[in-house]
Amino acid sequence: MVAGIALVAAVALGLWFRSRAIATARPAPPSLEAAERLYKEAVEHGKNGRFSESLANFEKAAQSMIAVDWVYHHDYSSTLNNVTMQVDSVHGIPVPAIRTSIQRVRLVRRSLEEMNLAQRTATTGPERSIVHRARAQTLQVWGFPWEALGDLQAAHHFDTTRHDFTRAADSYLYRMQHPVRPDSLKRGGPVRVSATGSP
Repeated sequence: MVAGIALVAAVALGLWFRSRAIATARPAPPSLEAAERLYKEAVEHGKNGRFSESLANFEKAAQSMIAVDWVYHHDYSSTLNNVTMQVDSVHGIPVPAIRTSIQRVRLVRRSLEEMNLAQRTATTGPERSIVHRARAQTLQVWGFPWEALGDLQAAHHFDTTRHDFTRAADSYLYRMQHPVRPDSLKRGGPVRVSATGSP
């Protein structure tokens, strides 16, 4: 009798573990062909401003993509950063697509990690220049001016033919050296701020 009960319990426990394993099993990663298709779709979603959908495709594609180049890491990084600033409409009310600041910080950290990978896999000066310019934009948005300036200057260093990058670095440095009070536009002209903080 006891042996019979133990056998039934063992069978039931085995079925429970099997059903739990089936319920928690992760779906198989996409094939390489499917991953490449997902990547192309992710890029198209990004071009159309649908960054949440773009990110979902990137995360699926990342499970199977191999031997990716700097462009892939650059695009993935851009999507991670852009989705943190995406605003959706819920019942006519604008709300961030990523609801919590903790989630946004995590995504930005991943964005910078992908940009680091892009920098490592870029092989020419112009490629490295584009990577540095993209990272500078991310750092500017998130309030790291000196780090952003360093990347802007690096972008100029790696490709001196990109005069727009040169102008961006010079303009950014000038604004840092000559800050303007936020209310200057209301007064009709720039108001320089001295070292003591007074106009």
